[in-house]
Amino acid sequence: MTLPILASGPQAFGAQAAGSPPTGRARIAKVLHPVSVSVNASAPGAPVNEHLIGFDGPGAPGAFTKIAALHPYYIRTDVSFEGTYDGRPVYDCATGGWNPALTDSRVQQIREESARPELIVDYMPDCLASPAPPGINPNYEPPAPGASTTAWEKLVETMAVHEISVEGVRTFEIWNEPDWVFFAGGLSGYLRLYRITSLALEAAAKVTGRRIEVGGPALADVYGTLDTSFLDALLSEVVHDHLPLDFVSWHLYANDPDSGPQHGVGPLCIYSADPATNPCYYNPRLSAGLYAKETAQAKAALARYPQLHPKLWIDEWNVGPEYDARQSGPYDGAFVSAVLDAAQGAGVNRMCYFFVADSSDPYGNWGVLNDRYQPLPSYYAFDYWHLLAGDRLATSIAGGGNPFGPGSGGVGAVASTTPDGTIHVLVYDFMPFDPSGDYGTHLPTPTGAEVHLEVSGLTSATYGVRGLSMQSIDDAALLSSPGSSGSSMSATVTLPTEGVALLTLHPLGPPPPAHDLAGWLLALLVVIAVVIIAAVVTFVLRARRHGAASGAPPADPASETA
Repeated sequence: MTLPILASGPQAFGAQAAGSPPTGRARIAKVLHPVSVSVNASAPGAPVNEHLIGFDGPGAPGAFTKIAALHPYYIRTDVSFEGTYDGRPVYDCATGGWNPALTDSRVQQIREESARPELIVDYMPDCLASPAPPGINPNYEPPAPGASTTAWEKLVETMAVHEISVEGVRTFEIWNEPDWVFFAGGLSGYLRLYRITSLALEAAAKVTGRRIEVGGPALADVYGTLDTSFLDALLSEVVHDHLPLDFVSWHLYANDPDSGPQHGVGPLCIYSADPATNPCYYNPRLSAGLYAKETAQAKAALARYPQLHPKLWIDEWNVGPEYDARQSGPYDGAFVSAVLDAAQGAGVNRMCYFFVADSSDPYGNWGVLNDRYQPLPSYYAFDYWHLLAGDRLATSIAGGGNPFGPGSGGVGAVASTTPDGTIHVLVYDFMPFDPSGDYGTHLPTPTGAEVHLEVSGLTSATYGVRGLSMQSIDDAALLSSPGSSGSSMSATVTLPTEGVALLTLHPLGPPPPAHDLAGWLLALLVVIAVVIIAAVVTFVLRARRHGAASGAPPADPASETA
């Protein structure tokens, strides 16, 4: 894809090129907060976790190319046993037959987006559901005991055999948000559902001879904290019954109003896009640190079951699960950068962001693309994270605050290096909420930062510097005073409010790569070996000539040893 390179030269930021994200005018503070970011390039560590790039979806065809350019690892979608295709139910209650066309079409769309499918095994066909009380959707019920349970097990196995063998699916999640409105069976009903469904999936894996991943419970987390009582019950059941559990999944919308001061207004706060009349989406507890906090909670729950080693997967996340005025602007770009940083540091294995693209509904503003499939700031945040691919470099920040603390904001940084010596540094300035109390619709007082960046531990090579920003700068210089001295390089980066920038230091005259040095060393060793062998041969020949001249009998070849 064509990146929005800010170019008036490789060492300066300027106005963005055509095709830049429509984020409006950036706000540069008159008084900038000074921050120092230090990067040590001499000791690369673990790789940047690219598996944190994933989505719920799939998107429409207009989104395929742009989403594929982000290189998502997983895209999550429903099996939808209750669904219809070409006007007919995909599950035939009379024959027990299942039409895979609906699920297959979604899997194929995910493949178009260059991702692996994560299939959610849901929802219940009406004819298999337990009796639903008035007002409860039967599709959210567990299967009725007896014949319906047997039919559900057969349906799941049939689906899985087909998707594994024909579509190459390897990852299955059992239900969606069973602790919330999408499941009516409660905890006991979910434990039973997990048992019979996971065993049916494993039976399908055995039939196909393929290894699969099975997991859950995809907790809703509507109160801003992980329901460890629900999770602990599932873990206990898995251990007791020797059930498969390859990943533990949950959802986290940092601005969920149910965990804020308007708790009880919802459950979904989508009644008005006007914060003056309905500001309930605003939650001052919003923090990227929630992702680290809940990951720690999941790890603590798992610590009681050391025989389990599931991956940790936040497979729905965003600012909010409903309308939030900030989700389509630069705020969401800074939020995504801060969350990816926090999640990686906390040890999250995988993530799926909700959603691929906005809908025409004004409340459906969750996407990284708008409803015309144009990239939004959150899109560029994922793009920059992908460009970070490489080995992590140690960073330290002075004066930047703590972007992961509750209710705090500040500057964060992630750095990496690639085998050819290129270094990437991502810097962002994220303000979790607006303390003025206008419900986060804007930040009236710009909180920009002047970031002094110093990269140490460089080789003796000279470096060029390139900068990318997701915001329109309107001739404001972001990168200034780049320079190098010996094994270090420094530059000053001016970040606007909610700003995100990616700096690339690329070697202009690098020393020979490591594999070339190894080649020279091997050649030297070969030369030394040849010299030694030649010396030994010369010595033996001279010894034999000396023996012949003195009248000694020649050696018996049969008596020589290798």
